[in-house]
Amino acid sequence: MGRRGQRIRAVSRCSRNGKLHSDADPAATGAGDSAATLFAFQILLGVVFGLWGIALALPLIAVVKVIIDHFKADESPAAATA
Repeated sequence: MGRRGQRIRAVSRCSRNGKLHSDADPAATGAGDSAATLFAFQILLGVVFGLWGIALALPLIAVVKVIIDHFKADESPAAATA
């Protein structure tokens, strides 16, 4: 019947006392640390560039608002006389 009939059992990498099992791959156990570091670095960059983006966008939004208000003010007297 081969392996098809066998049930696969999950083996945790750590025992109850926190030590590694003898069958744990030592190269694979350190992979989680680098993934967490990369994830934290992505969050840090997102915050930094997000704040930078807001700092650049707010003055541009204010300038566009002033331009729109300027053109609205020019149109309102013409609409009142018509």
